[in-house]
Amino acid sequence: DLHSFPTRRSSDLEIDVYLPSMIKDGGRLTHVAIFLDTSGSISDETIKRFNSEVKFIQENLNPEKLTVIEFDYSITKIHEFKEDQKYRNLKIIGRGGTSLKEVYEWIVEHKPTCSIIFSDLYCTPMDPVKTPVIWIIEGDHEAPEFGKSFRV
Repeated sequence: DLHSFPTRRSSDLEIDVYLPSMIKDGGRLTHVAIFLDTSGSISDETIKRFNSEVKFIQENLNPEKLTVIEFDYSITKIHEFKEDQKYRNLKIIGRGGTSLKEVYEWIVEHKPTCSIIFSDLYCTPMDPVKTPVIWIIEGDHEAPEFGKSFRV
């Protein structure tokens, strides 16, 4: 049974975001998977912004498990954080082309409560998945046809 709870962030992006959760510990998220596009089309400044957003999510939502996955043409690194573990900015590797193929496969295999994908989407679109997806899009590329999309 999926439920939602609001989180609000004051920044350039003044919106309410409702993230799905499995009811447990007062509605806290159980497993959030965050995918960071680290391809060559993503600037160092954008990587810093992505890191800042991930830190905000981890500190304010404190999911039981936070998996941060770096990807470019393939998944290049996976970081796991347990509840109350401090998030530190990641030293980014990758910087190749972009593909969502392994992102799709990881979501289908692991079925996180929610997936948040940070990308400029300069790649082939990803097929829909059954678990909730939030897209954080850098730039003006067309939004995917499924999930919720926000631009930064």
